[in-house]
Amino acid sequence: MPHTAIHSDDNKDLLHELKQPEIHQALTGIIHRLPEIERTLQSLEQMTQFSMHVTKDQTTMKALEERLQLSRVDEESLEALIALLAKLPTILEMVEQIEKIALFIKHVVHDEQSMEQIKTSIAELPFVQQQKEVKDFFEAVQTRHKSIEQHISIFTIIKWMKEPHVQKYLKYMQATLDVLKAKK
Repeated sequence: MPHTAIHSDDNKDLLHELKQPEIHQALTGIIHRLPEIERTLQSLEQMTQFSMHVTKDQTTMKALEERLQLSRVDEESLEALIALLAKLPTILEMVEQIEKIALFIKHVVHDEQSMEQIKTSIAELPFVQQQKEVKDFFEAVQTRHKSIEQHISIFTIIKWMKEPHVQKYLKYMQATLDVLKAKK
């Protein structure tokens, strides 16, 4: 009788546990997934049987050994592979960041408003402004050159030589010639 009382108490505890909603939901979920679990177990069993047959097949095992010997897989290669595998999470993060950047750039390129904003920002950069000023300067010189119709005389050249800017550039030319002469 005492053994039956203990057994009865165990059944009551089990029934009490089964009546709890989270236990009931978990069991229901497992019951619904039983066909999938069975398929997975059968698949594992088939793979195990296949592996056992392959390892027992001497021809296949010899071919595998020969391939491994020819592939030059040595300790250093395996260590490198393990090190690479250890770095895969970091590499994955980097690739994901690159994907995000590429996607962002793609969206920006296809957005007309963003592209206009970028063009405006680039046009306002100091070096772009300087390039524009240099271009405008050379265009003005070119235009002025075409409009000069008079003949340049020796007296005009002598007059130019008195200009401070011309003197400055002539000194640069003289210094350049002196340096080139000294190198010979």
